[in-house]
Amino acid sequence: MEKILSIIVPAMLLAYYLKTSWLDIKDKKILLVLMIGGTVLFYVGLLFRPINQLLGSTLQLVATCLFFTAVAINISNRPKEKAPDPGFQQDEDSE
Repeated sequence: MEKILSIIVPAMLLAYYLKTSWLDIKDKKILLVLMIGGTVLFYVGLLFRPINQLLGSTLQLVATCLFFTAVAINISNRPKEKAPDPGFQQDEDSE
């Protein structure tokens, strides 16, 4: 069960984040490479874990850092939302 969860959770996390942020990410290839590369590196760490536990855990840690670095870069580069003009008051009764 642990193996299944460790395989499914990163894939679902990547798929969900790409689905929700695709418009921001599709033009920024470095973010896409960081996210997909981090996920692939995580799976390589899973493969190496039974052979060399230190190497496998290190690869998984680096992969997680890559993925969340890409998320942080994407969040910090988003354009600011325009706030409504506080001086403009629309009165519904004036129509």
